[in-house]
Amino acid sequence: HIIYRMRRDFEIALQCADRAIELDRHEMVHYHNKGQVLRYWAKDIIANMQSARPSPVELLVAVRDKVDEAFVAFQVAHTKAPESRYPHISRIQLIIEMSEGLIRAAAAQSQLQGSTPTLQDLIRAGGSVAQWLQSNIVVAEDDLQSVRYMRADNDPSYIEKKTEADLSRLYGDFENVISVWESLLGSDGESAPVRRNLANAYYGRSQRRWELMDPNNLERITELMDENLASDPT
Repeated sequence: HIIYRMRRDFEIALQCADRAIELDRHEMVHYHNKGQVLRYWAKDIIANMQSARPSPVELLVAVRDKVDEAFVAFQVAHTKAPESRYPHISRIQLIIEMSEGLIRAAAAQSQLQGSTPTLQDLIRAGGSVAQWLQSNIVVAEDDLQSVRYMRADNDPSYIEKKTEADLSRLYGDFENVISVWESLLGSDGESAPVRRNLANAYYGRSQRRWELMDPNNLERITELMDENLASDPT
């Protein structure tokens, strides 16, 4: 009710969510609801900014606080109910929505040039937007793996299948994404996130099924993870 009936009055909805948490700090649903309110609030800001054609950086600055607060709420929800897949799914959806908003902002900026920016274009450009994408796409992949682990041998739900499809669509051409991540290795002082994203791109290209992966790609993922362990054993 808080989320769907009060979607256009986010401050009141957030107050209701916070009040529910005050009344029962052990209930996962209240934290998840808070995260959802913040998620829809961020989506609303993105939609309302479109006509002004903000740059990706401007868009990121405008919504980052709401997105970060939503991430915190989803993480707390997870700690309250580790067996629930919903905090993971909602965080993935938010990351996808935010990433798509950044891509649309870049597309609006470059419309006069007739180009169509992609995820890999934003990553290749560097800066705060690339750093956000680099950090959070890893989180989305980790959350998806957690959801798969929770359901074990059961069939995936509709929402899981849709979320995975949306995440794959965000990547676009996996070959191009892999090429970009490979080119970024060693380009700055912190390559661990790049290696994680590169491994996930190889995994995504094989439909996130190990049995479909080319042995050479599997060996490449092993090399990347070994390098990460060597650089930070913790």
